[in-house]
Amino acid sequence: MSKSRPDAGKLTDATLSTLAGRDPGENYGMVNPPVYHASTVLYPSAADLEARRGRYHYGRRGTPT
Repeated sequence: MSKSRPDAGKLTDATLSTLAGRDPGENYGMVNPPVYHASTVLYPSAADLEARRGRYHYGRRGTPT
């Protein structure tokens, strides 16, 4: 577990499984991961878009959530 959970060694497997994927420090203090709603992804240039040089090419499909 992360440094932010010093008690992690004391938690049962069932409890740890319910905490998987949660990192409030990376989500502005929110407990659950945010849902990304987007329909537009910006690229530095048209050439980058055509070459698909980016993590995402369409915001509603394949975004982090």
